[in-house]
Amino acid sequence: MERNEIFKKVIETIKKILGTSNADANFIFSEDVQLFQTGLEFSSIDGVMLVVELEEIFDIQWPDELLTFDDILTIGQVVDVINNCLNEKKV
Repeated sequence: MERNEIFKKVIETIKKILGTSNADANFIFSEDVQLFQTGLEFSSIDGVMLVVELEEIFDIQWPDELLTFDDILTIGQVVDVINNCLNEKKV
């Protein structure tokens, strides 16, 4: 799956989780947008919902060591994790 396609699905999922109350229609999503503390203002519950949705959409298992989101702060990093998981499934 192409990175751009993964990015689009991640954005769709983020918009679904945030709903219209938090996702400004004019907000520009890019790979460097942060999920937590700044940027999209994700809560920890939003993060869990995102992982669950992405696991289902991409048929992957999110790495346990990344469930705390200590190293996952941007949309691009989320795309990287998904891409890595998909590549590991091919092997």
